[in-house]
Amino acid sequence: MSTDFPVLFEEAFAWLREHYNGFCFYTERDVVWTVQNHLIYRISMAGVLGYSIFIDVGDAKLA
Repeated sequence: MSTDFPVLFEEAFAWLREHYNGFCFYTERDVVWTVQNHLIYRISMAGVLGYSIFIDVGDAKLA
């Protein structure tokens, strides 16, 4: 399992292509959420410290 983020990112999209038909996506944010969760899982499994996944919320405020 790679700890290089560009490789993790490419692997996440390869995983999505492989498993795409197993999901029911209604909007683009559903796809984004799925990829983010997969990346979080992969990063935690790789034991990589220092990587974070941020959600693009546009003008929304999270406070």
